[in-house]
Amino acid sequence: MNLEPALLNYLPLVALVGALGLAGALCELRHRRALRGLSMTVTLQAERIVALERNLSALLTCSRGVAERLGTTEKQQRNLQTQVAKLSNADDNQVAVQHAMKLLNSGLDLKNVTAICELSEGEVEILQALARHQRAA
Repeated sequence: MNLEPALLNYLPLVALVGALGLAGALCELRHRRALRGLSMTVTLQAERIVALERNLSALLTCSRGVAERLGTTEKQQRNLQTQVAKLSNADDNQVAVQHAMKLLNSGLDLKNVTAICELSEGEVEILQALARHQRAA
């Protein structure tokens, strides 16, 4: 090999530049591979996010429907409880009135009937007048 001595001085530098170029190319390949992997990961994550958003939307829609039905059911339950309470009070009052009428018909006086049946004096007086009216008829 007949190389000029001046060129021989640059041979290590040329080898170094070649090695650096090769190392750069390898780094570029690794970088591109890593970028593809990251890109695939980002794409998969984006698809998962879209699916999660759809599921969340469906759950929210469903929960709204359940909440509406629950509200309606609670209103119906309160109405039924009110009706049952009214019926219970009416039954209690009816029993007290019937008991008071029996006591009055048996000849018990006004104060005793008031105390026994837990009715007001005015209520027992009305019942007493009704009892008299029924006996007279």
